[in-house]
Amino acid sequence: AGGDKEGAAAAAGYFDVDALERQLSSGLRPRLVYLIPTHSNPRGGTLPLESRRRLVQLARVYGFFIIADEVYHLLHWGSLPPPPRFAAVELMLTREEEQGKEREE
Repeated sequence: AGGDKEGAAAAAGYFDVDALERQLSSGLRPRLVYLIPTHSNPRGGTLPLESRRRLVQLARVYGFFIIADEVYHLLHWGSLPPPPRFAAVELMLTREEEQGKEREE
């Protein structure tokens, strides 16, 4: 069976996490979010690390999956490589949370 589709805004050529957060606050409850975070089509923008972190945090709070189509991740033409892939970002957040819990004990 098909599902409803909801578009998301783009900011500076990449996925707008702020717009998604506003939609979530207004009641949107997606099952998944699909995006191309690195050199996204058609604008070619790359989602910054902080936005990737926020998107993972929103997924945890609101219970949706992130499908990050990272087909272009290994392609870059600037002096710096793109931010880490989403799996690495999620791992970073998990480790930070675990370290925070250890400090509290």
